[in-house]
Amino acid sequence: ESEKDPGLYNDGQQTMHYTVSDGVSDVLGALAWARNNPYFEATEIIVVSVSFSSVAVRVALTHPEAACVARWIVYMGAADVQNCIMNVSGNYDAWGRYVRGLPNGVVTLQGCMVDGDRFCADAARLDAATVDDARRDMMKIPVPVTWMVGNYDAWMDPARIDDIMSASAPAEREILKVDAGHT
Repeated sequence: ESEKDPGLYNDGQQTMHYTVSDGVSDVLGALAWARNNPYFEATEIIVVSVSFSSVAVRVALTHPEAACVARWIVYMGAADVQNCIMNVSGNYDAWGRYVRGLPNGVVTLQGCMVDGDRFCADAARLDAATVDDARRDMMKIPVPVTWMVGNYDAWMDPARIDDIMSASAPAEREILKVDAGHT
C-alpha cells in the first residue's frame, strides 16, 4: 500500500484502512509509470504478484489502463479474498460475517490489523471477494497467466486456483507446481 491515512503511522495502525482498491490503484499507478517515465521505454510489461497482492493485480488487469501488460506471473497467489482471509486469520470468516450483516471490527490478516468492515465493503464494491468473482475476472483478463502453486503452501487452496485458472479465457493459462510454501 503506497499511502496511509493521516494519523495511522503508529505501530499496529499502518494497515488499518487497507483495501483491495488501494492495491488496484497502486498497480495501475505502477503501470502508468512504466509506460510514461523518463528512464526507459518498456518493450513488454510483465506483472509479478505474490500472495494476497494477486487479488489486487487480478482486479487491476480487468481495467483498460492495464492493456499494456503482456503477461501476469503469480507466485503462491490468493485465488480469492474470502478463502485467503480465512486461511491467514485462523479460520475467521470475515466475508461470511459481512454478507450476513454482522460486524467484524478489527481483524488480523497475517499479523496486520485491518478494519474488517471497511475491507469487506470495498471487496464487495469491487465484486472481488469470492471465487465466483475471481473466475469472472479471469475470463476477462486478456493476457497469458502463469500461476505457481506451492507444494507446501498451507494458505492458498490449490483447488480454488485450479477452478479460476480453468475458466474460459482469451489467453493461455498455465499452473506450475513449485517446492515452496508460505510457511
